[in-house]
Amino acid sequence: APLLCGSFVSEEGTRHIGDGSFLVASVVISLLVIPLIARATEEGCRSLPVELREGSLALGASEDYTLRRVVIPWALPNIITGVLLGCAEAAGTVVVIMFMAGRGEAGVGLFREVTSLAYIIVDIRYAAAESFQKLMKHYQYTAALLLLAITMGLSTAALVLQRIALRCYRG
Repeated sequence: APLLCGSFVSEEGTRHIGDGSFLVASVVISLLVIPLIARATEEGCRSLPVELREGSLALGASEDYTLRRVVIPWALPNIITGVLLGCAEAAGTVVVIMFMAGRGEAGVGLFREVTSLAYIIVDIRYAAAESFQKLMKHYQYTAALLLLAITMGLSTAALVLQRIALRCYRG
């Protein structure tokens, strides 16, 4: 229970409960993208023409061999695309990081709270002190631009790798 709510112990020995941690945020984000990757993999496997699978089995290949040598290479573009889009989805996930990662005031560590680009954007925008908002405005725009660049970069990489894999494995 303390791990799930994000507790950690600081250098002074004080236990911080509910402040979030990097480990919890990472696990939850990876659980959120598994369905995306699984769906892309399933669609890639289903797109294989039945004749190719049946032809491989008719020539005496085992089902394991057919899976490794025919189905997986055919579905690889979809698998790569699913993984990269999952990474882009994780980079753009704002809510999980905001509520589980924390403010990042206790330093760097696996079980310590961290901050994210998305949290910085929201934290600066809705800060109580107006002078703080004015002072940190350029950091807010920098964080937003970086978050946008990460999401767009991963999406572009997914499309490029999909085309390369299509050329290599489907002729």
